[in-house]
Amino acid sequence: AIVGGLFGVNSEYLDMIRVSRDGSTVLSRWSSSADAAYNHTAKIFTAPYASMAGQFISKDGVTTDWEDQGGVIKHIEVAYNHYSSSPYIYGASFLPDGSQFLISDGHSIWLYNTNGSPFADEPGTPVRKEILNGISGQLHYTYPDVSPDGKKFVAGKINNAGNSGLYMY
Repeated sequence: AIVGGLFGVNSEYLDMIRVSRDGSTVLSRWSSSADAAYNHTAKIFTAPYASMAGQFISKDGVTTDWEDQGGVIKHIEVAYNHYSSSPYIYGASFLPDGSQFLISDGHSIWLYNTNGSPFADEPGTPVRKEILNGISGQLHYTYPDVSPDGKKFVAGKINNAGNSGLYMY
């Protein structure tokens, strides 16, 4: 049998972490590599900082997993192949009060409620809102960062001609 993962080992690792400006909330991105075909899973979680404090973030089956702690909310779980772009690694930023966050999937920028609640003012009450719409292979918005007052944000913008810049929205 062929065992997949990093160096032939089934692995899961933390590759992005953000803390809200008020220090109350943490956002983390986990990636895993689980098979010989290099298929991965990416997960985005938010949680109260207190649920993470003092915890050893482990997937060894012996210690308590952080994602099983009280108050932890899984917002995204998506499978992807090693040979495609890794989703949701292109930055995230909390609004100043930690109630919402922006995150880039590598193409578009999305807004989520930190507590996992849907946007009741939208048709179908989705759990996310698309803030900037990118187009695969043509236009990409990345690395959003919210201003200290929460009224604006900056993000990278890259088009298919390779032109890029930092824009304020």
